[in-house]
Amino acid sequence: SKNRDLDSYKRKTKVTKDTLDTVLVMSDGVADDYFPADPQIRRLYYDLIVNGIIPSESAVKSLDSFSSEDMRLFKQIPSPVAYPWVNDKSIKVPLQYTKKICEKINLSLEDIWSDRTVLDLAAIELKNMADLSDPSERLKVWLDNYVERGSFDDRTLVIATVDGDSDGTNC
Repeated sequence: SKNRDLDSYKRKTKVTKDTLDTVLVMSDGVADDYFPADPQIRRLYYDLIVNGIIPSESAVKSLDSFSSEDMRLFKQIPSPVAYPWVNDKSIKVPLQYTKKICEKINLSLEDIWSDRTVLDLAAIELKNMADLSDPSERLKVWLDNYVERGSFDDRTLVIATVDGDSDGTNC
């Protein structure tokens, strides 16, 4: 049984020598919702970006800064999905889901990897997250409210972002 557990951990653990800027450590309450990890961990990362938990590489805040082609794309993006907040049923919490965006616009996760404009556009409609300036508060709201595969497990997610320091010692 110990060997079986060790084999299971080895399959779930990735070791790399590549440069990393973000590390996600999560409980099965989150990991199971984004399984299998390859390629679904990318979808989790995009869900965190589009919901304002991890900052986008571009700091676009208004539609005025987008091209007319981007605006055509914006019109195709599905509206955020809003469910009653688990802590107060009278408040609806709108969230964006990369999966729904990809399905509606016929994009792949690889397409978004090449150009994340669609995430910036989709994030504009999430005014509830914009009201929360602290990313840790945004993360709490998102963990409490996202709906994925009907999961109701406890959800724990730690996000470690590595600073751009060249020696890699700052986090």
